[in-house]
Amino acid sequence: MADNKTVAKWYKAMCKMLDNRGWTYDKDEEKYKISCKVSGDNGTLDVRMYLDADREVAITWVFLDLKVPEDMRETMAHAVNVVNYCLVHGAYDFGQEKGNLLYRCTSSFRDSVVSEEWFNYLLGVSISSADMYMEKFRRVVKGYLTVDELYDELRK
Repeated sequence: MADNKTVAKWYKAMCKMLDNRGWTYDKDEEKYKISCKVSGDNGTLDVRMYLDADREVAITWVFLDLKVPEDMRETMAHAVNVVNYCLVHGAYDFGQEKGNLLYRCTSSFRDSVVSEEWFNYLLGVSISSADMYMEKFRRVVKGYLTVDELYDELRK
């Protein structure tokens, strides 16, 4: 478990990274959380970052602006599995009950050097991964792309 003084220092580095980007965001300093909206090439992304002192991890969630209808949820679960197989850092989480999709990237800061650059990398990977696949997921939901075709596209 990281001590609060250290995590507070890292939280400041995370906020400074966002300030340097010129982003507007909401802070919860007691819980070491931030949240903001980002416009990507394929829509608006709801971004949240959190430092978990107990588990010594930084977590970035990017909620995709995509609601999966009930009749496509099984197909989407399969599509998410196919995409996750191709990812190196992070993964998509799909809530079949409500049809919500998010990208989650978790990175341990135990015995690590944490800096603005580290947070910038974590945020960059999360946003680019979420934005990169959002249009593919939309095509699957609309029936324009089958899971097999998605698999073939990803293997190119």
